[in-house]
Amino acid sequence: MFAKAIETLIQDEQIENTKQRSGRILYDEILWQLRDRYFSKAINIGLLQQQMNIAEEFSLPCDAILERLHNGQAMAAMCNDNELKEKYKVEGSPTYVMNEGRQKLYGNVGYKIIAANIDELLNRPQGIASWC
Repeated sequence: MFAKAIETLIQDEQIENTKQRSGRILYDEILWQLRDRYFSKAINIGLLQQQMNIAEEFSLPCDAILERLHNGQAMAAMCNDNELKEKYKVEGSPTYVMNEGRQKLYGNVGYKIIAANIDELLNRPQGIASWC
């Protein structure tokens, strides 16, 4: 929910999703920090205070994040993700859904397969069915 609150603020352009010193964009860095603290440092990231510590470290608007958590916007964004998961029948991670859901690559798929599918979608003539 914390990550979803931040994501909605990014979408509403209240937070700028800029590249960080790590080379990752802000949102990806926040997700990395959550995972790193949980798996490497055994920090209980389920605690709101731990989440707010991360927000403060990145100078994020804590009041706006808390508002999104309390007013249901973060929950609504998470529910929307779940609806999309059901719609596209996403079974696990990673899953790449393309072509309005007509193509799905799931699991340990090689990068050349992914690249071929994307190339086909980007470069095929209009009105011609994809071979992927």
